[in-house]
Order: sequence, then structure tokens, then C-alpha cells
Amino acid sequence: MAQEVIPADPRGGDREPAGDSVLEPERRSLERRTEDRRKLERIGLFGLVAILIAAGAVILAIVAIWRQAGVNTRIEELRAEQGDVESQAQVLRQELTKLAEQAAIETQRREELAKLPAELAQLNESVESLRERAEAGQRALLRDEARFLLEMATQRLALERDITGALAALRAADERLAALRDPRFAGVRRRLALEIQSLHMFPQPDLSGVSAKLAALEELAPTLPVLGAVTDTYVPPDRLSGVAPGLERAWLVVKGSLRDMISIRRIGQDAVELVSLEEQGVRRHHLQLLLFSARLSAMRGDQTGFRTALVNARAWLAQMFDKNDNQVIAVTSDIEELLELEIAPPPPDVSGSLELLRQLDPRPGLDTKPAQEPRRAAERPGVAERPGVAVER
Repeated sequence: MAQEVIPADPRGGDREPAGDSVLEPERRSLERRTEDRRKLERIGLFGLVAILIAAGAVILAIVAIWRQAGVNTRIEELRAEQGDVESQAQVLRQELTKLAEQAAIETQRREELAKLPAELAQLNESVESLRERAEAGQRALLRDEARFLLEMATQRLALERDITGALAALRAADERLAALRDPRFAGVRRRLALEIQSLHMFPQPDLSGVSAKLAALEELAPTLPVLGAVTDTYVPPDRLSGVAPGLERAWLVVKGSLRDMISIRRIGQDAVELVSLEEQGVRRHHLQLLLFSARLSAMRGDQTGFRTALVNARAWLAQMFDKNDNQVIAVTSDIEELLELEIAPPPPDVSGSLELLRQLDPRPGLDTKPAQEPRRAAERPGVAERPGVAVER
């Protein structure tokens, strides 16, 4: 099909075909509508973008405000921390000031201490000198005390037989010698240890038991029967006990009656005269005195006096009391047992350590001779044996 050629517009524009002249207004109207729609779309797009931009701006503003608030809070916290740090810095500055003052004081003290060694050396020399003087006097005093204690132990053994006191004195002397720390006194201490051991092993008699036994005998003495004393009642001998009634019993009765009608006795040295009640009391009291003397000698540790009093009491019992009485026999047996006791055995010699100490420290004016053992009661003048009483030596 042949196409229709449309001549060009002489004004330079394309000339539309004649058939389209009717549609031109509609076309233009459509274009205007399209253009308006595009404008509206562009305007909506621009509005949406503006809204989005405004929303973003609002969000950014909110975020900025929130961050600003956080920054303000942080700033306040930092300001508070800065205040705390400043207060701590102030405290530290004060402490530094105090430390500086203390450092100055310490420096001053060190300077003062630096001057002390010379003074201390001089003071040490003075102290050493004083110590030497004091120790010299103290050592001499300790030696004198040890010497005096040894002498006192020897005297207590010799005079009073005081084992406990002598042992305490020896121990005290050993303590004084130990405080000296002088090897020269080692031999003295060894001898002293032997003497202390010997006193420990020394058998001490039971003086309290002996005294109690003698006191019991003294209380029994007033009841002992005296020779020549008249009995209050007479009990005839019973010769018919165990004999059945009959001729034998009758013969015994007749025989006893005839025998008792006449009594013949031999009068010898054992026969005594009747004594009064006063004489009986004197004899019993004398026996009590002898027993008391024995008890007193036992308490004093006087072996001779103790034995002499017991021997005299035994002889007085045999001479003045009924030897056939059971009580007299028991008292005599007790006295025999007491006579076998040794109430004052010789104590061990404790003078060896004293002699060694005197040899090591021979200073005049310190020696005192140990007291001699006192004479016993029987050896003293003016104490005589009672007449009529046998004394066993």
C-alpha cells in the first residue's frame, strides 16, 4: 500500500496529516494530563523525599538530643570525679607535706644517730668496766656464801643431826658454785654431789613412832601391878573344875582343905614388904619419868640418854613390879625392842667439799671449825645414876 506523503511545514515544523487534526486536542489534553500526572508524581516523590528527610532530621535531632543528654550526664560525672580527684589530690598534697616533714625529722634523727656510735662505744667501755667490778664482788660473795652454807651444813649435822637442814644447805651451796661458772670448782661440785647423794640415802629412824610408843607406855605405867601391893579381892584356886561329882571329887575337897590349913613358904630375896598406896604411886610415877626421859632423848637424838633411860626403866620394872603380870611382861618386851633401835646413827661425812673449797680459796678470817658433837646427857657432870637401879653400859 502506498503511503501518503505529508509535505513539510514551511515554518519549519512538520505538518500533520489532515486526518489527525481532529485528534490533536485530545492528544494535547492527554499529554497535559500525562504531564500533570508526572508533575504530581514528581511532586509526591519530592514530598516523600522531603518527609523522609524531615523524619531523618527528626530522628537525627532526637539522637543528637539523647547524645547531648548523655554527654551532659557524662560531663556531670566527670565534673564530680574531677571534684573527687581534686579532694584526693588535696589529701595527697597534705600527706606529702606530712611525709616531707617526717622525712625531715628522720633526716634529723639519722644525723643525731650518726653521732651515737662514738657515745655508745664509750658507754660500752664504762659498762664493761662496771660489770667487771660488779662480777668480781659478786663472785667473791658467791664463794663466801657457798663456804658459809657448807660450814652450816656440817654444823647442823654435828650439833642437831638435822638431815633436812644440812641437805638444804648443801643444795644451796651447789647452786652458788654453779652460778660462778668456774671450772676450778668442778671437783668441789663433784664431791658435793656425792655428799648430797649420801644424805639422800642416809636411813633416818622413825622417831615419831618411837615417841608414840614411849608415850603409850607412859600411859600404861599407872596400871601396872607393884610388888607388895595388897589386892582388893581374893580368888581361891579352882581345883575341882572338870571333876565329876562322886568319891573322887569328895577326896579332892578333903585333900585341898587339909593342905590349905597350913602353908609353908621359903622366904628369899624375892619376898617384899607390903607397900602403901603412896609408895605405889611413887614407883609408878618414877617409871613414867624414866619413860619420859627416854622419849625426850629420842626426840633430841641422844642415843646414850635414850639407852640409859630405857635400861633404868627395865631394871625398875624388874625390881619394883610383878614380873609375872602380863602387862609387865608386855612393857618389858616393848622396852627390849626399843633398846635394839639406833635412834642416832652416825651421819655421813659432808666436810670433804668444804675442805676442797678452803684449799681453792685460802682466805684468812673465813675458816670456822665445825662444832664438835655435844656430850650426851649421861656424860654431863651432875647427872648421876639412880641408887639401887642397875645401868647397862
